[in-house]
Amino acid sequence: MLKAQIRAEDIRDLKHLMDAGLYAGRLLNADTLKGEFEEGGTRRKSFCEAMDIGESTLSTWLQTRRVPRMAALAYVLWLVVQKQSDDLHQREQQATEPYVIRDRDRYAVVQPGTGVGDEVVDRVLASGIETFALAKEIATVRSSRFRDVLDRAAYALWRYEEQYDDRDNNWVASLATELERARDFKLDPPTVDDLLTRL
Repeated sequence: MLKAQIRAEDIRDLKHLMDAGLYAGRLLNADTLKGEFEEGGTRRKSFCEAMDIGESTLSTWLQTRRVPRMAALAYVLWLVVQKQSDDLHQREQQATEPYVIRDRDRYAVVQPGTGVGDEVVDRVLASGIETFALAKEIATVRSSRFRDVLDRAAYALWRYEEQYDDRDNNWVASLATELERARDFKLDPPTVDDLLTRL
């Protein structure tokens, strides 16, 4: 799809409206617009409604192989907004992920603060770790993205496990249980609530 062709360095080079118009004209032509419709980037009806044109006008553009620069600019700028929004969301997610720092001759794993209330300052989750590899492994285990992947994998395995009749010798259930244990692994000392839920 066209959004994948938009690069951050191209966006940074757009200093004037004319630059944006030329960039959009190079990026979007009749063929690429057809490709957007075929690949699901947008629907013809949605495009026409957004451009305030009839579908017959769009058909004429595609047949004559000429997309007006104003339409190209509007659509490409919309894709730029979507791409920037995706990038911002990804950065926000990464900003909440634990990271590794060097602590004298050892390493520590740090959880970024949320910037709200008591969570303004980053918090050390583990320190005195001898190797970077072990520190990175601990940070990965604490990562919410890693836990999401484990969640999805365990769910898929439990669904697959439902097909087995012999529950005692079921390696699928065993693997799903191990994934859930890995997902629920905590480095912090257990709280009273944690202990009570295990009873």
